[in-house]
Amino acid sequence: MSGHPTAGDDTSNEAVLTRAKALASTLPGRLAEVSHDTWGGGRWFRHVGDVEFLEAWLHHPDFHLIK
Repeated sequence: MSGHPTAGDDTSNEAVLTRAKALASTLPGRLAEVSHDTWGGGRWFRHVGDVEFLEAWLHHPDFHLIK
């Protein structure tokens, strides 16, 4: 992990987070959300999915839309 923010690290946009969580909940497999505080006082999220989840996500039509 580089420690530098990416587009997916912006947790201030609740609409994007809600949409992503809703989509993830429709896919098979398991997905774990790992959050952590940043030095700047913000909060970032990382996700870890099992093989079943990742395969479904890679084949989902919205795969390229949520980054």
